[in-house]
Amino acid sequence: MPSLSEFDATGELLDGGDQMIRNDTELQVTLERLARFQQQVAHLRRVETNLVNYRLSVSGFLAEIDRMNLEVREYLSRHPSEVEAREPPHT
Repeated sequence: MPSLSEFDATGELLDGGDQMIRNDTELQVTLERLARFQQQVAHLRRVETNLVNYRLSVSGFLAEIDRMNLEVREYLSRHPSEVEAREPPHT
């Protein structure tokens, strides 16, 4: 079974290449997914009483939160003309 990091912002399985946010729609999907992951970690923080279980439970979520935050930052750091130039032409 693929790990969470093998899916793009829309939930599609990646083909092995680095998938970056390509447009504002994918940005919005990524931000929503990021919020859900943060809520899940906050929930686990409230309900998990065992420290070891907590750390094991949240480690994957936190790694994915870090990855998505970096992806969002990279997308937002580019001017729209740079983003459009990187998109492949539609055929």
